[in-house]
This record gives sequence, C-alpha cells and structure tokens, in this order.
Amino acid sequence: MGLQGWGRSSARETVGRVIASAIAKKLLMLTDTIIAGHLRSIGEVELNEEPTFEEILCSKYSPVRAAKKSLEEKFTELVMRAHQSGDSYGGVAEVVVKNPPAGLGEPVFDKIKADLAKAIMSIPAAVGFEYGLGFKLARMRGSEANDEIVVKEGKLGWKRNVAGGILGGITNGEPIVVRCAFKPTSSIRIPQKTVDLNTMEEAEISVKGRHDPVVAIRGVAVVEAMVSLVLVDHAIRSGVIPPVKLDKEQAKVIQERWERYKALCRPTEESQ
Repeated sequence: MGLQGWGRSSARETVGRVIASAIAKKLLMLTDTIIAGHLRSIGEVELNEEPTFEEILCSKYSPVRAAKKSLEEKFTELVMRAHQSGDSYGGVAEVVVKNPPAGLGEPVFDKIKADLAKAIMSIPAAVGFEYGLGFKLARMRGSEANDEIVVKEGKLGWKRNVAGGILGGITNGEPIVVRCAFKPTSSIRIPQKTVDLNTMEEAEISVKGRHDPVVAIRGVAVVEAMVSLVLVDHAIRSGVIPPVKLDKEQAKVIQERWERYKALCRPTEESQ
C-alpha cells in the first residue's frame, strides 16, 4: 500500500475493516441475510427514483456506485469536473440489509441503531448517520410518521418500513436501511489560506498527492463492511449464528446462498 496521502484519518485505514467484512457477510448467509450499498448523491446530484434491491446489489459494478444508469452518467461527469478543477464533493451512501433476523439488539444500552451509528461514524470523512426515514421524520406529524402493521406472506410486517427495520433499538425483520453522509475530501489542489507554524504568519497551501475527488464512492464499501460487522456480532451474541466452528452442512448452505446472490448480477463488458 502506498504511503502518499497516508495518515491516521486517511480512508486507507479502513482496508482491514473491509477484509473482515468478507467473512462477516458470508456468516450472515446462514440467516439468508444479504447486504448491499450504493451512492444516493454526490454534491447536489441526487437519486430521484428508488432502486430495487437487485439494482443496489449490482451497483458494485458501477465505477461510481450508482444504482441507476442515468445517475451513473451524472455522477461521472461531476467526479471528472472535481478532478480537473482540483476540488472535491461530498456524498451520501445508503446500505440496505435484506432478510435480517428479527430480534437483534438490546432495549437500552446496546441498541442496534446505536451500535450501527457508532460503527459508521468511526469511518473517516463520515459526518452524518440516519436510518429509515431519518431526519425526514423531524418534519412530519405523528399521523404521517406512524407505520401500519400488515400481514406479509402470512407474517406480520410494516406497510412502509418507515423505521428502516429497527424499532426500539431492535431489528423487526424488515429490511434495514441506513445512510451515511460523507464530507468532501479535505485534501484538494486548490490553494487555501493557512498559518506557517514556524513564523506564525499567514501562508498558502495546496495539497499534492493521490486524493479522491469524491471519497463517498469508496465509502460505500466501508459502510457495507461496518454494517455487516455489527450485524454478525449481534447475531453471534444472540445465538442466531453459532459462535463455534461451522459444520459441513452450514458451510454448504453459505456457499449455495452466496452463489445464488452472485448470480443475480454479473459484470457487463462496460463495467469490467
């Protein structure tokens, strides 16, 4: 790994988390739980049409983690503009968890939402966290925000999943939906004012090195990683996933489900 642009707050620190999540994601296959992320916005360019879970899953083959082709073109244009000008943009990453086990989390101190928030906010450049409708709920009336309990395929569920799969700090079995806001990369080529510590006088700085114009693009995989690590931790603690060596049958289940989800989307020639 190159050390150009490296530091304690560098996003390169997260490589270990992503490696660990490769194991966590496979363990979650025991409960048929799959995690997928995408980029909802870069700067002022936002997603205006909700993607399907399959589109979110397949966004890993998009160079800008866009779930919609039309959005990919806009994102790419914005990234190139930032790169050419030496500036940067912020963005919002969204991660959706399909088929999460119900009952994960604790009612008070180890709420699943608190652990997710802590994990996601530990990511360099992360400046905001929300789940479900998040901050939109602050502008709603109770009659608008309250969700309706319905029967889905013979089981109780929620009509709109307003809570994003988490109620009272515990998963309710609906898809978990979390979002992370990333700030613009602070290391930019555009000259900025600073202070020379040797002379204590005003100076000018322009950062050189390899720095992403939109760190949120790579951030999607890191948010996925932190969500998977939190969920597998809670699943093992609750006994949903056994805290012991897997037997051959469990390993077979993991592999079969993993291959099934991999088959949902294959890279196109354009994305390779």
